[in-house]
Amino acid sequence: MNSWFRRGNLKLKNSRFFSSRTAAKRVFYPGCSLPGADPDFCLQVYEKLLEQDPDLGLWFDCCAKPLRLKKDHLAADKAEQALLQSLLDAGVDEVITACGNCFEQFGSFTEGSLKVTMVYDALQGLELAKGSAGWTLHHPCFSRVQPQMQESIFRLADRHGFTLKNREQQDHPLACCLHKTKKAVQRRVEHKQEKLLTYCAHCVMSFQQDIPARHLLQELLGSTTHWRAPGKIGLFANYRRFCKLLKEQAPGL
Repeated sequence: MNSWFRRGNLKLKNSRFFSSRTAAKRVFYPGCSLPGADPDFCLQVYEKLLEQDPDLGLWFDCCAKPLRLKKDHLAADKAEQALLQSLLDAGVDEVITACGNCFEQFGSFTEGSLKVTMVYDALQGLELAKGSAGWTLHHPCFSRVQPQMQESIFRLADRHGFTLKNREQQDHPLACCLHKTKKAVQRRVEHKQEKLLTYCAHCVMSFQQDIPARHLLQELLGSTTHWRAPGKIGLFANYRRFCKLLKEQAPGL
């Protein structure tokens, strides 16, 4: 790992067992899925972003979307406001996230007090790996109502030479990765010989049970790792490992 944790302007601290934060004007907020899938790769994404902005911080925490999905709105309100206040108190004015759910969530409760950027937009000007041909692109659920996000993905894919077989198709090749209806399973079977490209870590882990699936960031950063769904215990073990990796890079903090 590079020496970015030893830079004087980034002070790492573990605020809770499964969260780590560095204060800066701009922070990378990976979300839960990416460090849950591959903690080491998540840091690799951060290091790539540091090439563009050496002062970029890292903020690992939950955006409270799971509480919204569980209909615990009182707890979600409290968590959202606490998160927003923590970011503002730390002097953060831009959040760069790798998670579409985080992007959507921040847009709903920050009310313009923070700039929210997807990592794919932040990567547009950086030198990345050359893409390859023959991919079927799966748009995750969070992007299906956000055409601007899909356009950002297309720009990045085009710039780096990816050939997308379903580029002009309006219909989505697959249902949500959580759907296990008869029709959804059948569509998976129909695409089991495809090379599936998506930009959601959870989708990658889910679809890999049936289809060769890769995350766009894996391809752009030249990662050869294979992600498997870790299960609940494994997921939290990865979160803990992610925080441990951060702490190991900053002895004494």
